[in-house]
This record gives sequence, C-alpha cells and structure tokens, in this order.
Amino acid sequence: MVSAHQLLMPWAQRASQLRTGERMLFLVSCAYPLAMMLSLWITWLAGWLALGHRPRPGLDDPKFIGPLVDVPYAVTEALLFNAPFGLLLGVIGMVVGSAYWVTPDRRPFVATAALAFLVLPWCLAVAMVVSDPLGVFAWYFD
Repeated sequence: MVSAHQLLMPWAQRASQLRTGERMLFLVSCAYPLAMMLSLWITWLAGWLALGHRPRPGLDDPKFIGPLVDVPYAVTEALLFNAPFGLLLGVIGMVVGSAYWVTPDRRPFVATAALAFLVLPWCLAVAMVVSDPLGVFAWYFD
C-alpha cells in the first residue's frame, strides 16, 4: 500500500520545478473568485464606514457615497467585469499546472486536485452571491 507521503512527495517535487510565471498563473487562477468576493465585501465595509450605518440597497448607491468607497468600488467593478477572463485564466492555469504534475500513476489524483482548486473557489463565490446573507450583492448592483 502506498502512503500519502509517497504519493504526494513526487507531486511536490514537480510543483517546485514550475517556473515562477506558471506558479503565479496557477495561484492567481485559484484566487480570482475569492478576490472578487473579498473586494465586494471591502467596498461594502468602506461604504459602512463612510455612511456611518450599513449601506442599504436602493438608497445608498456605492458610486456616489464618497472618495473612501471610490477605489474599492473601481477594483470590484474591474474584477467582476473580468470574471469570464478570470475563469478562462483558471482553466489555463489548471492545464499548465497539471501538465507538470501528471504522471501515469497519479493522473486521476492530480486531475481531481487541479479541478478542485479551480471549481471550489468559483462555487464558493457563486454560493455567496446566491445566498447574499447581508444584502451586499444586492446593494452593489441596485
């Protein structure tokens, strides 16, 4: 029986052989949806600080709150507008990253891990938008 250490050690060695640009591509592609959600929440918190109360959908438009909200609003807008590009970047990052880690005996494990690193953050971002517990998404797009 193969131990987890024996299974993961060659994978980690191959990951260390990735060039810096390829590592960055893989990390950015996995972090993109989380950065979108984080910037959305930062914009909402900046709005809260600027207004002195929780921003209300339909009443407190993030475009017109003030200079404290302008920068996070622009970053959030850019990230949300480029989400399809971020997903494409994720697919490319998954393929490039997997190409270095795949060996015949690990193919199913590496393919599953790479797919999970791409799909789970996007599913988390979609779940946050759908659930919208504090109305942050509704406020941003009112």
